[in-house]
Amino acid sequence: MSSWSATRTPGKVHHEVTRALKVPASKIRLVTVDVGGSFGGKSDGQIEAIAAWLARCSRMPVKLILDREGEFVTVTKHGFTIKIKDGVSRDGIIQARKLEVILNGGAYSGAPVPRNSVFGVETYKIKNLEVNAYRAYTNLPLAASFRGFGITDVTTAVEQQMEILAEKLGMDSVEFRLKNL
Repeated sequence: MSSWSATRTPGKVHHEVTRALKVPASKIRLVTVDVGGSFGGKSDGQIEAIAAWLARCSRMPVKLILDREGEFVTVTKHGFTIKIKDGVSRDGIIQARKLEVILNGGAYSGAPVPRNSVFGVETYKIKNLEVNAYRAYTNLPLAASFRGFGITDVTTAVEQQMEILAEKLGMDSVEFRLKNL
């Protein structure tokens, strides 16, 4: 059986199709086509598994096309809650930082967004750093890796915190950042 997909993760899609059909991997041929822009929507394999299952049941080829609304209910990006607590000396050196990152991950297990979202946390030199990242299961569609695995969400929070700290210290925000790089 052949399955066609514009995926950026062919191995994962192949696995999901074989799992849905309960057949050995050697029985499924996955044909990938040009991906174009992905932005997180071409990595999960759920739609391909549904199409393969429908084709098997109907004994007919199945082509599944999602409209824009369908794209957003199959996989999407949800919000983060990010808490940052800092200890800063009077001369503007960050001595300690604690981050708590909570991702609204939707109803199903998805991409490793919580782990990857904190890759940008070490932009600044901080002696004592603690980072805890969690994924909360909710009743929303699956949240996946859109535009940098949540790195932009966490980096935005960190940079907002840097602005707040610079203002509280009465320092220029660029000078404060340079002092802590």
